[in-house]
Amino acid sequence: MTYWHEQPPAHHVLPALAAEIPILATARLTLRAPVLDDFPHLVAIDASVGDASLRTRGGRNGTWSDFMQMTATWLLRGHGWWTVSDGNAALGFVGVGFEPGDREPELGYLFTPAARGQGFATEAATAARDWVRDMARLPSLVSYISDDNTASQNVARKLGASRDRAAETALDETGVQVWRHLGTGV
Repeated sequence: MTYWHEQPPAHHVLPALAAEIPILATARLTLRAPVLDDFPHLVAIDASVGDASLRTRGGRNGTWSDFMQMTATWLLRGHGWWTVSDGNAALGFVGVGFEPGDREPELGYLFTPAARGQGFATEAATAARDWVRDMARLPSLVSYISDDNTASQNVARKLGASRDRAAETALDETGVQVWRHLGTGV
């Protein structure tokens, strides 16, 4: 039996798959393909937002499913999530998701508690947004942010996004704001 932290029998194909995911570099950060060793960082992020998040996701197994979806999106849609690193450690994740039921592709960002408040989310999300604009050429890009997440709302503002109240009404979901990133359409 192979456990999540062990190399699978077909591990020789992993470098070729990872090589297909673009590596983005900013002044302080590298955005790279996720690897198995990054999973504990997502668990730490979930734990930092409280037990309610883990219960909503379905505990550690739900977090594992999210991690798998974050990486599989590259194969299914040609865009996905990057692990954000400062060269020493994984700080968080940034990416573009388009899950079933989503009306539009979403720019998301998740960072460990130690990495918050240092501008990493803005720096990494800017690189991801610009890649979407220049390479993926998606017709639109939004960030879905809960009403009480002022830190993510501030990141969206710094990225030049603005609230789209018409999209919020169409979303028909309470407690969620839609922030539209301009200049990302074809």
